[in-house]
Amino acid sequence: MKGARFSDLIILCFEKFEIVLRIFILLAGVILLCCQLMLTYGPVRKHLSYVEQIEGQGIEGQRVKVATDFPEITEKSVAAAPETSTAETRLLVITAREPSPRDQAFVTVNGQEVPFVEGEVVLEVREGDLLEINAPADKLRSFRIFSRHNDIEYPVSGTTVETAGQRVLLGTVRFRR
Repeated sequence: MKGARFSDLIILCFEKFEIVLRIFILLAGVILLCCQLMLTYGPVRKHLSYVEQIEGQGIEGQRVKVATDFPEITEKSVAAAPETSTAETRLLVITAREPSPRDQAFVTVNGQEVPFVEGEVVLEVREGDLLEINAPADKLRSFRIFSRHNDIEYPVSGTTVETAGQRVLLGTVRFRR
């Protein structure tokens, strides 16, 4: 008799545990579905996703300095990503601190290569353009970024980026509003 009662007690405990487990699985599924639906809505996504919060910011590990003196900007070469849209463009200047006559460094705007001319490149950029600096690996290179009218929020005007022969992702362009 005792054996039958003990097994009945075990079965009763597992039935109660099964009910709690089913409720937990159901609630977890509902919460997961609600979170996935909230991630499709832009303003809420910024609070739920860390990646959305840091989008467009520089990468740590790269030495970035903000300059206090701004050089005179002359328009030597103007390059823009080939687009047919009439989106608003603004000027962004990237200068090499120590340009060499046969400088092989270049800037890419949305994958299109734009070479430095006399140590400088002037770009017509659109909001959302992806900027990268590519430099040869022969020595440490330093590049300064300036916007003509301080009307570009990112990349920050006056920033100095140093690289030793790798591709440096500057991020996507954001305009000041």
